[in-house]
Amino acid sequence: MSLLDVRVLPTALPTAPFPRYWGPKLVADPPLTFSVTRFALANATALPKPNPYTIGTLLAETALQISHLDTRPGTPLRLVSSFNSSSSHIRRFVAEATGLGICTAVAHQRCGWGGRILNFDSLRTSHWLVAGIGPRPDLAYGTPIGGWVAGEARGRTDASRDRMSVEEFDRTVALNSWASRVGRQPNRRTPKWFMTWSYLTQSETKVHYYDPGHPFHISDAEAADFIHPVEQALWASEEIGYGRLHGVSLRGGWRDASPLSEPRERTWLFVGVLAEPIDDLPYLELLQVLSEQDPSVFGGVEWCLTGRLVCVLARGGDYPPDAAALAELLEDSLRQVQIERQRHSEND
Repeated sequence: MSLLDVRVLPTALPTAPFPRYWGPKLVADPPLTFSVTRFALANATALPKPNPYTIGTLLAETALQISHLDTRPGTPLRLVSSFNSSSSHIRRFVAEATGLGICTAVAHQRCGWGGRILNFDSLRTSHWLVAGIGPRPDLAYGTPIGGWVAGEARGRTDASRDRMSVEEFDRTVALNSWASRVGRQPNRRTPKWFMTWSYLTQSETKVHYYDPGHPFHISDAEAADFIHPVEQALWASEEIGYGRLHGVSLRGGWRDASPLSEPRERTWLFVGVLAEPIDDLPYLELLQVLSEQDPSVFGGVEWCLTGRLVCVLARGGDYPPDAAALAELLEDSLRQVQIERQRHSEND
């Protein structure tokens, strides 16, 4: 997993008038680990409306992102040296899409996000979370205690200062205005939101993080208004089977996602969908532990499973693993995780 340099605001959000150029200084937080496979699945599950999304689309978009990033485990997430030779719209796509994934990584670390994502673009203009005309967050993340946290993501490809910028301040004012409009409605509370501004360069990625509120609650019926499961659409889009995972049929495919410049380590991306969710909880727990480990310990392979969606990043080799090799590699990795957990429990 790659590393992110996180900077946080140690005080309350500033109020106007704001300094002409730069605001309060941000302080360093512990580095955040970033899984490129996790953000690929997060982006897939955050569709704004029912969409004929296909595995081929997801593979092509995610491979394009990864090919512009240095994602080697244990090193800072950064842009490859040839990034600036790309056209401006490709650079914006990589920056914004990666910024969205980093926002999800922050939601996982700080809010306990575990997989449920709501997209504000799916809401009717009359919905109480829209609260009239004006800016609103990008996504909302489900928390373990049942509430939701709204998240705003921005991605930039220039160097940052360790201070709050005017642009960042203006966005916090807009989001505070949105939260106030929601809170003024009958029987509603001011919702919690957070914001990440990710600055990607060829040396590192810095993340400015702002977090000023408390979780809000949405009923399951309301959440259904803007949750659009993509698993079935992806399953229908891919007719070629790719073996089985823990006894469940798997469809999907590989794509070359190797970096476009040095260090050019061959990188293969797999995206697939299961016929049905795996209901073996101990197995799923092991998979979750595996997804959070250093992939260099497990043959350089990074794994992520979200619902029925499977994402794998394999480094090295002239060709991606075939179905049998992929399944065997996963089972071997899970056995290593299980042995390591048993060893730790015995030592405790």
